[in-house]
Amino acid sequence: MEDSIVIRKRNWNRLKLLPFSFAFLLPACFSLKFLYDEWSFASVLSAIIFFPIALLFFLASGICLFFFVILIYEEVGWLIQGDIFLIADGKGVRAYHSTMNVDFVPWKTVERIYLNYVDEKPFIEFVFRDENKYLRRFSKREKRKRKMERVAGHELVYLSFANIDMSPEIFFERMQAIFEKSKIETR
Repeated sequence: MEDSIVIRKRNWNRLKLLPFSFAFLLPACFSLKFLYDEWSFASVLSAIIFFPIALLFFLASGICLFFFVILIYEEVGWLIQGDIFLIADGKGVRAYHSTMNVDFVPWKTVERIYLNYVDEKPFIEFVFRDENKYLRRFSKREKRKRKMERVAGHELVYLSFANIDMSPEIFFERMQAIFEKSKIETR
């Protein structure tokens, strides 16, 4: 039995940032052109006169090259792994990127969970031991929104399957097992 569920998803919109990382290469390219220019007396004299400016320019291009390498490293790592959308472990369920209508649900506040279908779409619903205590965390606007979602057939907190590429039944079974195990460990 697994102790956690980690759902990752690739957000292809991040690839739009990749061409901008090449902008960091421009100063480095100009620096290389400056180094490979013809070394005439005038260019040596101008290099001596403008040495502090050239030094700052080379330093800036080195920093830009460093950031280019870091950005490419981050993007390649993201392409391999993807963004984390959801983590369910012994502590609770943490959602990223609006997968749930709250960020974190600790298991110690949850009485039970169940699989629910609203308008033929699957959701995992969380029933709390003391709902009023959990509800105090929300603003008046959020409380009104939760009441409207209740009318639609949801509990106070629910998990959407919009970004989860797994069968709702299998995912629910795995989450139920983690929830039951956490209840046993807290006793």
